Amino acid sequence: MSRLYLRNVIVTIIPTTGEPKKISELKIKFRCSKNEESKPNTMELEIYNLSQNTRTNLEGKNTTIILEAGYQDTTEVIFTGNVTKVVHSKEGPDIISKIELADGGNKYRNARISKGIPPGAKVKQVINELVLSMGLTQGPIIGVPNSQYANGITLQGLAKDRLDEVCQSHDLRWSIQDGALQIVPKKKTTLDTVVIMSPDTGLIGSPNKTKDGVEFKSLLQPVLKPGKRVKIESRFINGIFKVANVSHSGDSKEGDFITECEAFGGIN
Repeated sequence: MSRLYLRNVIVTIIPTTGEPKKISELKIKFRCSKNEESKPNTMELEIYNLSQNTRTNLEGKNTTIILEAGYQDTTEVIFTGNVTKVVHSKEGPDIISKIELADGGNKYRNARISKGIPPGAKVKQVINELVLSMGLTQGPIIGVPNSQYANGITLQGLAKDRLDEVCQSHDLRWSIQDGALQIVPKKKTTLDTVVIMSPDTGLIGSPNKTKDGVEFKSLLQPVLKPGKRVKIESRFINGIFKVANVSHSGDSKEGDFITECEAFGGIN
């Protein structure tokens, strides 16, 4: 487990115009919350002592940030989102840029659709039209029924509202995960490899039983994402659960570097 102590944090700032900027040597603090809800995942980020030019780029419209975090050999993307707010402040010798982000936030808020779908269209076709209108990458889409709209359907208004309606009527849950649209039934999971959590892989303390599953804390685990399967191997709790809510938080230089997770049982 020694590899879990060589922490690594990389921020990539992608302005609307100009070249992306990678940052890894500066002090970076982050906290992101991810879940299966249709509202965007969010992140709060602090970066110390950015250049004036980079601070200006952060304030540009539609600026995107990618956060990669993990360890020396296992760094992964844990958040991709649009900047929604930036505040720069001076504390002693440091200039701290505090940034708020939303995953797919601009497309979530603004994407609209106006399209008639002909009779006989399948549910997956309707979902594809809505994903296209939102301009999102298509992530895992699991459990969509093969049924048809016998009389067709009119999709009009905000794409997120229409997607809510389609998914609710078929007992599906949609979310945006790192810029990709994910759809998974409540009691099913994505087809990703099961994440094993044990004391040997970073599990901290003992998981807590909840009404619907478990809660646990670990050293930072970028691979834990909503919709995936996690296998708990501990003294009192053993079993496979569906990741529902995940919070990643840490500091590139010191302090905590952890993941907190809520996972549900009863999956198929």
